[in-house]
Formats: sequence, structure tokens, C-alpha cells
Amino acid sequence: MKKIRFVFSQAFSFSFCFVEKNILVPSFCLRIDDFQMNFLRLTTTRLFRPTVRLSHLAATGEQLPVWSQPQNEPIEVKRRRLLYQSRKRGMLENDLLLSNFASVYLAKLNEKDLDLYDKLINTPSNDWDLYYMATGKIETPEEYQHHVMDLLKDFVKNTQRQSRTRQPAVVPV
Repeated sequence: MKKIRFVFSQAFSFSFCFVEKNILVPSFCLRIDDFQMNFLRLTTTRLFRPTVRLSHLAATGEQLPVWSQPQNEPIEVKRRRLLYQSRKRGMLENDLLLSNFASVYLAKLNEKDLDLYDKLINTPSNDWDLYYMATGKIETPEEYQHHVMDLLKDFVKNTQRQSRTRQPAVVPV
């Protein structure tokens, strides 16, 4: 029986065993009855199969639709859209990080910089990639390495020790 070990931290890890093709169970489950096996078979079908990826950068051919930047968008409409998208990311860490960044820098960015910021927050298919790039946990790919990303990385360092536990009030830009 083949075993796989997932290490999440120094103190937290799981071991799994393959009981059939594509069916993993925790190694502490020594016996599996027929009912449990049928449930495992059901949950590993195409409809319920979980997808585990470390990053969209190392992903296989399964990708989200290609994002395209809106054309002929007035700069004020673009600023409002980016403000909204910075506040509603789908994960709290990026909501706080990007909404605070947008409240400080969005009004100061020119149209070219707004395009770079737009591409930065909309093209990585995984919000965790954006978060880890901004915090320096993973290397920033060449396509996202520009001065707007440098501004974001400096903002994340929070050298002035500002409290950023809440999103700022919405002020139209």
C-alpha cells in the first residue's frame, strides 16, 4: 500500500494511504468497510474530486478563462472598478491588504499604472499567489514584477506600524 505524507508545519502533518486508484484515506483508518469504501468511491468521482494545487504558476492545463482588460474605459470608471475589486477579493487577507493599498495609492496612479495594477489583481488565478507574492513568501514572476508591485510590497511591510485590521471607509476616488 502506497503512503503519502503532507507536512503543513513542523508540528502538523498527515499521512495518507492509497486504498484504490485515486482514493486516499488517512493512515489512522486501519479498516474500511464496504459502506465507507462506496462513499469514498462516490466522493472521488469527477463531480466531487478536490483539486489541490500549490500555485497557478505550476498548474496543469486546467485554467480559468483568460482575463482581458476592459478597453476604452474612462479613468474614473477604472478607478472605481479597481477600488471595488480591491475590497472584494474573496479572502480577508487580500481584502485588507488591497483595500488599504487602494485607499492610499489608487488616486495617485496614472492610467498606465492603473493598467498594471488591474493586471496584477486580476490575472493570478489564485488569490493566495497574489498574497504570497506581495508578502515575499514566493518569488514574483517577471510579468508581475514592476513598480506597482514594488509599491505594494513596500506597503505590505508597514514600516509605519499602522493598524490595518479593518477596511478603510469607501471614499470615491
